[in-house]
Amino acid sequence: MTRRSVWSTAVRCRAERGHARTPARLGRRAIWLAAVLVTILLATGSAVVSAADHPVPVDATGTPRENISFWYQRIHQHTDLTALGHPQVVVHYDPSTQAGRERLAVDRIHAATGAAAYRYVQMYYLPAVRRSMGVRMGRHPDWAFCSAGTAPATDTAIKPAADRWLLVDVNERPVIATFRHLLSKFKAAGWDGIFLDLAHRAFTQQAWDRASSCEHHPIVAGRPSADAYAALIPLARSMGLQVMVNEGAPSGVPSPLRPDPADPACRAAVWSRCHGLDDVARAATWILHEGSSNWPDDTQWQADLAGLTQDEQANRRPGRARVVAFGAYRGAAADQLEHTVYQWGVMKLAAVPAAFGTGTDRCGATSIGPTTPDCNRGGLAPTALVDLTLGSPLDAGPLRRDCAPDGWHCLWLRRYRDGLVAVDNTVGPTHADDVALTSDGRCVFVADAVTNAAIGGGCISHIDLALAGDRAQVLRYADQPPA
Repeated sequence: MTRRSVWSTAVRCRAERGHARTPARLGRRAIWLAAVLVTILLATGSAVVSAADHPVPVDATGTPRENISFWYQRIHQHTDLTALGHPQVVVHYDPSTQAGRERLAVDRIHAATGAAAYRYVQMYYLPAVRRSMGVRMGRHPDWAFCSAGTAPATDTAIKPAADRWLLVDVNERPVIATFRHLLSKFKAAGWDGIFLDLAHRAFTQQAWDRASSCEHHPIVAGRPSADAYAALIPLARSMGLQVMVNEGAPSGVPSPLRPDPADPACRAAVWSRCHGLDDVARAATWILHEGSSNWPDDTQWQADLAGLTQDEQANRRPGRARVVAFGAYRGAAADQLEHTVYQWGVMKLAAVPAAFGTGTDRCGATSIGPTTPDCNRGGLAPTALVDLTLGSPLDAGPLRRDCAPDGWHCLWLRRYRDGLVAVDNTVGPTHADDVALTSDGRCVFVADAVTNAAIGGGCISHIDLALAGDRAQVLRYADQPPA
């Protein structure tokens, strides 16, 4: 695909004339029964907490914030976190779980962004030698999952075999006790929630549909691995922590978000007949749709847009976890901004929260070339995009203009109450004339959301758009001219 370093937008403006009670006290027997019930629920992983019980931070005008930020680099006392903007949530990863560092990170996130602070955690696999997540797995071979016989299983997809990353059996009582202790530390440090990583792999890959063949002290004898990992979510919720999981695209294509390990069709990967479970969607706070926006890649465009459409539909379902779209840039540093805006624009063709990238250190790669394929720290989205509130959509879905004969290489548009997103996924250029900005014909003051450059010279109601190929533009509206 041809890359262009510039894009343009032409505009034509049209001037316009013109309090609840608390129980007094529980009896001792009621307290005892409640304690027993909580213990049973935690042991079985069946506790359910409403997914929509957390307050959403608001911006300076009182408008709820839309987006999310990730930061997978250590936070020091003087770390500049302004690049994270002012999102709903900041997700942070630090290989150390030292209490002082945990409290410092939480305090800095709260102070710098005003967002809820989520701590990265995963119990899918852990290294046998070094400490991770507060555990040195090599000292606890009986905590490992066995696929067959008594030999601990190691990851065969991501980690080098020599590193011996052992699959963790989260159906073992000592493992859950350790996980609970880790969550207690995070809660004491002030974290508002956790991001439970590798959930999608735990629910769909390797030994997801089988119980460990070397059970020692199982919580539920013979419980499939996926069911045990899913039970970590209500456990964390019962401890007062919100939970985000990366559970795959809610589109359920090709597989459901959480295939039922008891369903023979799921185990045989006959996805058209596979029954999906909704326990995770009911218990979690957020579902992270990873890879929802690819750096310009036509082979993924239709799948990306279909998945994002399903994300938007999923977010309309009450009592379920909200979906946030995630993208990452792995190309050369010189092209970061234009492609970041492109990927953000793709995600915002759907009315969903968005997140982009996990840091800026490029995982040690040079500043001029692309990052390694598994590095998500190739850059963050501009704070102007993170802070942008587009509001409710005016269109039922993305609109297409100036399409190629295939019908999906087009200038794509989505209009919102407070802005407009335009994406050209062709070799370009494309254009759309006389696009109404508002649903009621009123005029608005328009600016480029990234550059803050005013567009139209005044209050306008319609716009002509022209984009170069492989580019996007995000516009924001205001009822008053900029100061």
